[in-house]
Amino acid sequence: MPNINDRIGSQNVIRVLSNASAPPTRLVNLTDVDSTLKTRDGMILVWDLATESFYMTDTIDSSSLNITGIVTFSNTTSSSAPTNGALVVNGGLGVAKQVNIGGAISVAGIATFASNLDINAAVDILNQTTVNSSFKSVGITTLASSGGITTTGGDLYVGGDLYVNDDLVLDEITARNLNLNGNLDVDGHTELDNLNVSGVTTTSDLQVTGVSTFTGNIDANGDLDVDGHTELDNLNVSGVSTFVSAVNFNGDVDIDGHTELDNLNVSGVSTFVGNAIFNSNVSIAGTLTYEDVTNVDAIGLITARSGLEAGYPGAASTLTASGDLTLSRDLHVAGLSTFVGIATFSSNVFISGTLTAGLIDGGEY
Repeated sequence: MPNINDRIGSQNVIRVLSNASAPPTRLVNLTDVDSTLKTRDGMILVWDLATESFYMTDTIDSSSLNITGIVTFSNTTSSSAPTNGALVVNGGLGVAKQVNIGGAISVAGIATFASNLDINAAVDILNQTTVNSSFKSVGITTLASSGGITTTGGDLYVGGDLYVNDDLVLDEITARNLNLNGNLDVDGHTELDNLNVSGVTTTSDLQVTGVSTFTGNIDANGDLDVDGHTELDNLNVSGVSTFVSAVNFNGDVDIDGHTELDNLNVSGVSTFVGNAIFNSNVSIAGTLTYEDVTNVDAIGLITARSGLEAGYPGAASTLTASGDLTLSRDLHVAGLSTFVGIATFSSNVFISGTLTAGLIDGGEY
């Protein structure tokens, strides 16, 4: 192959040099060049070292290509895969300076950023995101907005407020202050050192080990089980109350409705302002004192085992346990009196009406 003299001009144009007397080089006529693609626009000549010839192609087969100026690709074909688009790079791409991309960017493999990553717009992550160090969000951060799951293997620190519009499921929670404006649904065990409830609270199972202060009303629609000490200033019970052990009332107990007690042990003074009805036996081990009693109505038998005393002690009329009746004052009988046994009168007997007797023993006169 003959030698071809050429040079590169100021516009980076290859010019072929020849003598004035010599005929034009065959390079111009493309007689010694593989010009199969000469009907296509934009082809370039590439030197093939193996055949020592030029050929027309749109591919540069070189181990290195160094371009010092600006390279502009006028092709506007978008890329939908790594194998198509205006520029296709089959190997690695190293860029030493800043890169500005006007359109979308799609990375199929792992993207590694050795320095900070500044994103001024929204970030859409369809798969897992791993943050080995700190993750800082200055603005609003929305996780799993399309209904996915966001998992953090380590601790999650939120420097500001945390807003959750949907359900919040937690394994364990440790909080300094907890302000709930809506409902709190706790299915398992809940341990509270101090609980202050200012509004209505509905619980299915509440266990409190510390002090609990309720500034408002407590409405318990189910059972209330209190194992320890309970101090109540005012207790209003509208339904049935069951006490399986002793009940100690140090003050007054005001019960407006019906009260049913199997066994009532009163160690102090009991005052009944209204009527007291006892359907069974009443056992009083001490003294029973009646004040302002005008009538005693006993439907059944009245038994006084140690006798019955009416009046002041020492001057009262007595009915002994053996049946003897001693009257300290007059006995007035308005109706018929029948004495089955012997009647002894130690003083005078005045009869204003008729005395009928089967046998009268007057004794000695």
